[in-house]
Amino acid sequence: MKKVLILAYFYPPSIFVGGQRIDYWAKHLHQFGYYPVIVTRNWNDGQTTLTEAVEENELKIEKHDTYEVHRVPYKQTLRDKLADNPRMKVIQKALTFWELIMSNFSTKALPYSNLHPYCDQLLKDGNYSTFIASGRPFQTFHIGYKLKKKHSIHWIPDFRDEWNSHYRIQPAGFMRKAIASLERKSEKKWLSNADCFTTVSEAGLKRIEAFTGKRGFVVQNGFDAIYSDRKTSATKLKILYAGTLYPYQNIEQVTEGIRSIDNPNLKFYFIGSCVSTETNQYLKQLEQDDPERIHIIDKMPKSEFEQLIGEMDIGVLLPYQNLDGCLPVKIFDYYAHGLDLLLCPSDNDLMAKFIYDTKSGEVVASQEGLVKYLKDQLDLINSGKKDHDRDYNLGKKYHRLYQNELLAKTLDSLSE
Repeated sequence: MKKVLILAYFYPPSIFVGGQRIDYWAKHLHQFGYYPVIVTRNWNDGQTTLTEAVEENELKIEKHDTYEVHRVPYKQTLRDKLADNPRMKVIQKALTFWELIMSNFSTKALPYSNLHPYCDQLLKDGNYSTFIASGRPFQTFHIGYKLKKKHSIHWIPDFRDEWNSHYRIQPAGFMRKAIASLERKSEKKWLSNADCFTTVSEAGLKRIEAFTGKRGFVVQNGFDAIYSDRKTSATKLKILYAGTLYPYQNIEQVTEGIRSIDNPNLKFYFIGSCVSTETNQYLKQLEQDDPERIHIIDKMPKSEFEQLIGEMDIGVLLPYQNLDGCLPVKIFDYYAHGLDLLLCPSDNDLMAKFIYDTKSGEVVASQEGLVKYLKDQLDLINSGKKDHDRDYNLGKKYHRLYQNELLAKTLDSLSE
């Protein structure tokens, strides 16, 4: 098998969704003739923040039959140590800006700079065909650029999100504009010696190709397996929103629609976090006003989440304003666990297409449409017709194994 070195800052046992993509690559690329070696930093079990101290922080090398994972010690910087001290926010912010500036010039400015010499040594000692760095953080592309210059190896940056190529990127303020200008130049420079890149959607592919002048390939995220051991209630309708809620998403149509239905069997669960403080306060207030039906829960370990999602009936999706080409990881979690997908309003893009292609839910245009849909679902419960079968063959192109095959074909093309 050909050896592939993959740098993935995010990786289990942390529960950041970015790690799920690479974890599946690690465990299944061998089916297509590749032996992945993952380099990541140490994480605590179930870790949800970037800056906390790691309990077991020595170098760990896990060798499996078909892949390896190398866990490099995490260096807690001064900025990280100040993260939980409100009185040091100004200093922490200044250190962040300094890092964002200097990382354009040297990988030594990165808090995870030790990943660079570690990957360098692996490439010296082993016969690798390809090096992949998965961003975010996009500064790992700097490491790929340097390693390509030093070693005779194929180099692929993996964009889980776009960086500077999206039209929505409009930095405000002198400092942020200056950093954005530096990062635009860095993105083009660091991809200048890449063989190609991978990303998660056609829209992103076209923009990154136009921005960098490099050819790209789409490798979506997808779902891993179908979960058949659901334990839903026969009398209640449970609605879930899982993940991070961003300022350019509007959840109020959903929450206000739910609250307008006077039925104690209708329950809403928000599991995750809010980028906006105002939205977080809004949701917490909803829970205080209606604690029997509204449940706001922080991020939880994967095992607990798997149990809870198996009790849900409907998975809520919200479009991202001014952001196209996006299939959030939660859509695959909902789908694989058998939840009905509810998109409100339509994104007129990939989320709606997924629902239509897989016949896995409903797209509603407004709060009124959402209320009608939920009342219809409650009527189905009352009539005893809640459960239904799903034809998962309709979604087979979204399976991670199929996407792994596409990645393997990309790797194969570099040797042709």
